[in-house]
Amino acid sequence: VENVKQMFVQNLKDPPLYKNQPPVAGAIYWSRSLFYRIKHTIIRFQEVEGLLASEHGKEVKQIYLQVAKRMKEYEDHKYSHWRNETEHVLPQLLKNTLLTCSVTEEPITTKKSVRFIVNFSPVFREIIIETKYLEQLGFPVPEIARYVALQEDKYLRYANGLKKMLDRYHKLMETMNEAETKLLDDCIQELCRVFKLGHKRLTWSSLGIGDFIARCARAIRKFESLVHQIHNNSEDIKNTLLFIESTNLFKFPLSKTGDELPKVKDFFEYVKCERAKDVTHMVRKYSVIPQLLMKVERRVANTNNGKSPKLTSYYAYWENRIYQVLTQLILKNLQAFNAAVLANVPLFQTEAILSVPEIVLQPNASDIDKMTVQCIRDCVEVTKHFVRWMHGTCIECPPQHVEEDEVITFSFYSDVSQNPLIIEQALLITQNVHKLLASLSKYLKPWKKYQLLWKLDKGVVTERLAAEKPACVTFDEQLQFYLKVAQEVTQQPLIKDEQCIRLQLAPLVYMVQENARGWMTSLGKLLNESARKELFGLHEEIQVG
Repeated sequence: VENVKQMFVQNLKDPPLYKNQPPVAGAIYWSRSLFYRIKHTIIRFQEVEGLLASEHGKEVKQIYLQVAKRMKEYEDHKYSHWRNETEHVLPQLLKNTLLTCSVTEEPITTKKSVRFIVNFSPVFREIIIETKYLEQLGFPVPEIARYVALQEDKYLRYANGLKKMLDRYHKLMETMNEAETKLLDDCIQELCRVFKLGHKRLTWSSLGIGDFIARCARAIRKFESLVHQIHNNSEDIKNTLLFIESTNLFKFPLSKTGDELPKVKDFFEYVKCERAKDVTHMVRKYSVIPQLLMKVERRVANTNNGKSPKLTSYYAYWENRIYQVLTQLILKNLQAFNAAVLANVPLFQTEAILSVPEIVLQPNASDIDKMTVQCIRDCVEVTKHFVRWMHGTCIECPPQHVEEDEVITFSFYSDVSQNPLIIEQALLITQNVHKLLASLSKYLKPWKKYQLLWKLDKGVVTERLAAEKPACVTFDEQLQFYLKVAQEVTQQPLIKDEQCIRLQLAPLVYMVQENARGWMTSLGKLLNESARKELFGLHEEIQVG
C-alpha cells in the first residue's frame, strides 16, 4: 500500500499514459489501476480472519482508505475540470470558421502571399477522444461532447478534405513565379473569394461543409488547368530560349587532312557563313515566342492581339528573359572563343614570308587583328536580328524612318553591346590576339640574321669584289658560306604552332634559299667572267710569245 501510495504521489502531476490515451482519461485510468492494485491486496487481507482487526491491520486499513479517498478526489477533480472546460470550449470550437488565413510578405519580391489554414483545433480532436474514453470509464459526459464524438468520422473527413484541398492549392501556388502570379491575379482573387466562405461564414456546426469542399475543389481544378496550360506555354518558350542560348556562334571548319588548316581569311569567312545560318534558325525560333504568348493571352484575357493590358507585366517578364538569354549567348560564345584562342590547338594557318626588307606574316598581323575584331563585332551584332517589342505588347517594333535614307530597327543590340561583361570579354580577346601575334613576330626575329642576303645590292657588291680581283679561294669561301646558309635554313622547322595559329615557315625558307642561291649565281658569274678574262689574257700572252 505504501509503495502504491508513493508511486501515486510521485507521478501525480505527470502520470504515465498508455499509447494513444488522452491526458484526462489516461490519468484517471492510471489512478484507478493503482487503486485496484491496493484494493486487491486489502481484499486478500480480509480473507484472513482477524488480520485487519489487529493494530497493524487497522493502521494499514487506515492508510488504504486515505489513499483511496485521495485517488477518488484526484479522479473527480480531473473529470470535473475536464467537463467544465469542455462545456466552455467546445461550443466556441464549433463556432470557429472552417479556415483561417495568414498574410506573409515575401522579403525579395515584396509581394503579399495569402496562405489558408484548416481551422481544426487539436483540442477538438482531443475532446472527442476524451469523451469516448471517459464514457468507457463510466463517467457521464456533456451532451454536446457526446454529439461531437458520435460524428467524429464526419468532422475528421471534413478536416482531411479541407487539408488536401488547401495542400493542392498551396502546392499549385508554389509552382508559379512572380510574373505568373501577377498574370493570374484576377483568377487567384476569384479563387480566394470561393475560399472566403469557409474563412468568414461557415463554421464546424454549419451545414453544407461537404458542398463547400466540393465547390473549392472544382475551382482549384479549373485554376490548376489554367496554370498547367500557362506552364506548358512557358516550357515551350524556355526551350526556345535554351536553344538560342546554347547556339554556337563560332563554328570552326574541320581540317580535311591532319596537317592542312584553313587560311586566316577562309577561317573567318567560314565562321561568318555558319553563324549566318544559325542566326536565321534562331530568329525563326524567336518569332514563335509572341504566338505562344498570345495563346496565354487567349486563355487569360480572351483576346488574341498581343497587346492585352492584363499581360503587360507578363510580356515585360519574357522580354527581360530574352535580354538575359541573349546576353548569356554572346558572353558564353565570346568566352568560348577566347578559350579557343588561348588553347594549344591551331585553328587556322598563316605564312611567314619575305617582304623585302622585312620578314612578315601573310596576311600581316594588322589584317589578322582586324579580322578578329570584325568577327567579335559580328558576334555581338547577332543581337540586331532580335527585334524588341512595342511597350506593353509582344508585337515587334516596326522599323522607324528617321531621315529619308536612315531606318532604325529597335533591337536588343543597344542593350547587349553595352553590357560591361561583354565589353570586357571582347577586349580580352583582342588583347590575347595581340599578344599571340607579338609572340609570332618575336619568333621570327632570329631569321633577321639572314637579312644581308636581301638587304645588300648584289650588283654593287659583285662590282666591288671584281675590282678587288680576289683569288679563287675567296670565291670559294663566299660560295661555301651561301651554300651553308641554303642548307642551314632547310634544318629549321617548317611549322610553328602557337596557341590558335599555325605558322607556315616553308615560304620563308624557300625565299631565303632563293636569295642564297642568287648570291651563289652572282658569284659564279663573277668568277666565270674573271676566269675568262684571265684565260683570254693568258692566251694572248702565249700568242705574243
